[in-house]
Amino acid sequence: MRRLPSAERRNRLCLLDLPFRANRRQTAMSTAAIEALGFCAALLTTFCWLPQAWQTIKTRDTSGISLWTQALFATGIVLWLVYGVLIASWPLIGANTVTLALVLVILTMKLRYG
Repeated sequence: MRRLPSAERRNRLCLLDLPFRANRRQTAMSTAAIEALGFCAALLTTFCWLPQAWQTIKTRDTSGISLWTQALFATGIVLWLVYGVLIASWPLIGANTVTLALVLVILTMKLRYG
């Protein structure tokens, strides 16, 4: 395997260190594009819970929903929300706030109607 010269090695684009690179001209995407990508992902993964919450509210049928799964998922969402607050990421904060609200509705219905 050919060893790269040190300057070439330093300038090589690595996806893991994109946010940490001092020279932003070398990044493949702008910060705004990265935030937009995160926002789109947040919208999709958040609003996928809307049909489940609506169906649960409408029918009050929670027989196919696992209490443990919903409880663990809600705990994970709380942790993601705290993480988003700590790093001040609005896509994470917004998405996880809405997702937590929807999951808590489903969890409440599960506890109330079994």
